[in-house]
Amino acid sequence: MFSSNVMLLYGKWQTTDVRQWDCETTCGWLEALGLDAYVPAARAWLRGEARGALAAAPPAALERELQLRHPLHKKKIVLALADLMGAHGDPLLTAAGRLDGAWALRWLEDVGVCGARAAAADAALDGRLLHRLTHAELHAHLRVAHALHALSIRRGIQVLRDNKFNPETMIRRAPEADQSEAQSEEASGELARWSSHRVMQWLKEIDLAEYAPNLRGAGVHGGLMLLEPRFTAELLAALLNIPANKTLLRRHLTQRFNDLLGRDVIQQKRNAEQTLGYQPLTATTKYKVPKKSQFSLKRKKSKDDLDLGDLVCPLNDDCSGDLMASPTMKVKAATAGVASAVCPPRDDARAH
Repeated sequence: MFSSNVMLLYGKWQTTDVRQWDCETTCGWLEALGLDAYVPAARAWLRGEARGALAAAPPAALERELQLRHPLHKKKIVLALADLMGAHGDPLLTAAGRLDGAWALRWLEDVGVCGARAAAADAALDGRLLHRLTHAELHAHLRVAHALHALSIRRGIQVLRDNKFNPETMIRRAPEADQSEAQSEEASGELARWSSHRVMQWLKEIDLAEYAPNLRGAGVHGGLMLLEPRFTAELLAALLNIPANKTLLRRHLTQRFNDLLGRDVIQQKRNAEQTLGYQPLTATTKYKVPKKSQFSLKRKKSKDDLDLGDLVCPLNDDCSGDLMASPTMKVKAATAGVASAVCPPRDDARAH
């Protein structure tokens, strides 16, 4: 909870142009961002400075003067300042700014990547950082080591963008109603919004309650199942630790998985398997940070230092962020490119 003084300053920075901020307003803003550890350095720096010194400072000066101790803290401040000053050309950056650190930690639970929570807390991860998270940052600073977890975060970000970073995007529980309403929930395109817990509830609904706990921390949520071309019923069975000799049980899971996702999506997954260069995804596949493409090597940083590498979920990836695309278009686009940004077999296998 914020103190009354911080809440007063919160209102001040919300209503005052960042170019006019004084020292106290800036310190209140840092506390609201969850970066209160840097308030003493900010006071020492800004006390004798003119208004707007924070907005005028280049990223290197911010890092030096605030004595920033984590690379993502610097990026968090740079993104937040870019959002406040506008002209960044990314409407979703502003929408993502509504989601704070506490929300981001809960979201990691929702997508089933609980193992990254401690590192995310150290990084002060929030909605803007998720939106602009790079592969290098995910691997080095959130310490994600498995491809499945990286894909879980990628598809989770895609779902957030498709829902304009609505804080209520994730569906955590089944509706308290009859089966017909539950089926309506699936048919309405809300499967992509299912949290990991909701997927586990579904497993109980299809008489696989014994195996549902095995999905904890596996990174399986509705968006991953629906949008990732390499996520199959066979992979789900392996994650659930259903023995290979229990063929009837595996067949039952496959049928219910196919029913849940729908004929078109399943056909697209099958088509993807036939594509040259297809690499099956397993629970133990290691996360390899993709090498920079020729385009990204030539690309220059913007003056705001926002272009910091290849994003986990590219801004125009698979129609995510395209607010005019229908759910069907998004699913088809998502399965069109066999190689995900995680562990691509080669650059030309990507579909953009």
